[in-house]
Amino acid sequence: MPARDLTQKRESPHGDVAVESSGAQGKELLSEAEVENEFGLSRPWLRRCRLERRGPRFLKLGSMVRYSRTDLFAYLNERIVETKN
Repeated sequence: MPARDLTQKRESPHGDVAVESSGAQGKELLSEAEVENEFGLSRPWLRRCRLERRGPRFLKLGSMVRYSRTDLFAYLNERIVETKN
């Protein structure tokens, strides 16, 4: 059985394909607190991952850190483990 994909592809008016979460609402770039609330990934875990250069991709501008909703869903989709039914 193939892994369940948590994202949807949507074609933009310009012909580009955007990948987004199914049913996700709101803004594309999320703070640590928003990631923690929406995805359940703790702030200490996110900080440790950034320090070790692992975990979901992130954007850093000065001291501001943001996570792309698309990158978070991609990171989670890559870690789905199939189980026996």
